[in-house]
Amino acid sequence: TDADGNVTALHLGRVNFSDVGAAALAEALPGLWITELGLAKCQVTEVGAAALAQGLPGSQVTTLELADNQINDAGAAALAEALPGSQVTILYLGGNQITGPLLQRVREALQAAS
Repeated sequence: TDADGNVTALHLGRVNFSDVGAAALAEALPGLWITELGLAKCQVTEVGAAALAQGLPGSQVTTLELADNQINDAGAAALAEALPGSQVTILYLGGNQITGPLLQRVREALQAAS
C-alpha cells in the first residue's frame, strides 16, 4: 500500500485466475493504484493477455508479471501493441509459448515505452 492506504501491488500467482479473471481485472485497472501486477502461473492465455493489454494504457501498472502462463504469439502481439501507450517498464513473460520474433517485438515495444 502507499501512504494513503491505496493497494499498489497485487500478486495472484498460482491462482486459477484464467482469462475471465484477467478480463475483469483489465476493466478495473484504469481506476486502481496498482503499480505491480503479478499473475504468474494463473493459466492466462492469449485471450487474457489481450484483455490485459487493453487495460494497460489507462493504468498505473509499471511491473507486469505474466510468467509461466499459456500466452502465445497472439497474446504477446497484443501486449506489444499496448506497451508504448502504457507505463509498464518491467514485463516478465518467461515460461509461455512465445516465439523468438514475438519476444523481440515485445522487447522493442517495452524499450519504446520506457
